[in-house]
Amino acid sequence: MRRLVPAAAEVPNLIDDVSSRAKRRGVNVAQFTPLGTDPGKPFETAKYRWSVIGHYDQIGEFLADVGSLPRIMVPYDVTIAAATGVASRVFADSSGALLEVTFQLRAFVKPAGSADSTTSEGTE
Repeated sequence: MRRLVPAAAEVPNLIDDVSSRAKRRGVNVAQFTPLGTDPGKPFETAKYRWSVIGHYDQIGEFLADVGSLPRIMVPYDVTIAAATGVASRVFADSSGALLEVTFQLRAFVKPAGSADSTTSEGTE
């Protein structure tokens, strides 16, 4: 379980991993908003709101990639709609209609200063 839950210092790298997966799948990140961290035992919960724009299959592959990351990151409250307004014009291409998917992403995090948060991944 320790290997699945990141330390607080690892969270920025996980956010970069999610953004990299979006680029790899051809999905455009339209919005990223940190929603704060909720305290908890034994893990804190970091929350983020994302909005991505792409084609149906690209978005499905992207969400599958997020679910397969080596750390526990859970997309929830997923909303799918046709991309409209500025978003549809900015990210438009010639290969068909675009979707905008808005979701929250929850990451369980070892609290800073906990004994496990200083353990390197290679020694677990």
